[in-house]
Amino acid sequence: EPEKISQHLVEANLAGHDSHGVIQIPGYTDAHAEGLIAPGTGFTRERETAATALVDGHWGFGHRLAHEAITLGIDKAHRCGISAVGAYRCYHVGHLGAYVRRVAEAGMVGIIAVNDGGGGQRVAPYGGIAGRLSTNPLAVGLPTGTAAPFILDISTSIVAEGQVRLKRVRGEPMPLGWMIDALGQATTDPEDFFRTTGSLLPLGGSVGHKGYGLGLTVDVLAGILGRAGHSRREIPPYNNGLFIVVVDIGRFLPLEEFTAEVRNLIAHI
Repeated sequence: EPEKISQHLVEANLAGHDSHGVIQIPGYTDAHAEGLIAPGTGFTRERETAATALVDGHWGFGHRLAHEAITLGIDKAHRCGISAVGAYRCYHVGHLGAYVRRVAEAGMVGIIAVNDGGGGQRVAPYGGIAGRLSTNPLAVGLPTGTAAPFILDISTSIVAEGQVRLKRVRGEPMPLGWMIDALGQATTDPEDFFRTTGSLLPLGGSVGHKGYGLGLTVDVLAGILGRAGHSRREIPPYNNGLFIVVVDIGRFLPLEEFTAEVRNLIAHI
């Protein structure tokens, strides 16, 4: 388990996701010391059909649960053509691109949505000033027939929380447009986030209703369908909730045709 987590963190740095790399280690050790992580814990399948599963992570490390949930989703999609897997009660899963990359390498389309179970309400809704949602990331991976699959890995907030953490560690101000303070005024001081007097804005800037809508959708998929819990007045303990969909491309058209068309699209763009 430590090797898998270490590999995931280092790969995040190598991929340019410093916000989800080794900078996370102090937070993990603090969470373990507080009893928020149960290392070595296996998951159990609470509900299951041929194409679906709901998985309880029993508060283990999120990286392990996410990899096992992705494996389960791939296996079920091989058999059924499409699968959906929800997972909950696990700690931080790290950057999502690593998981959908595995799906793409299996010749399938992978979609994953992740929330904080209602425990990380640091993103203001569009037009509001107080945190109500998590950064609620979303990722998609699909094969291209090359060594470089198409990977979309984004937060539905203007930036991930880890980007603010990086600015703080580096002693740098944030760009305008990332955050507002408790009065709704723009702030560039990352300390406002850690004083909990400020909130991140939704993805989209002046059209932030789009990021807000996506964030709300992720909260429903990962928090309600995936059973991790949704944002609410009584803030629960932090846990990552996952909702994973895997699609077997071969059920729609030959994989080689799909990847050729994707490469044509990319070349055109």
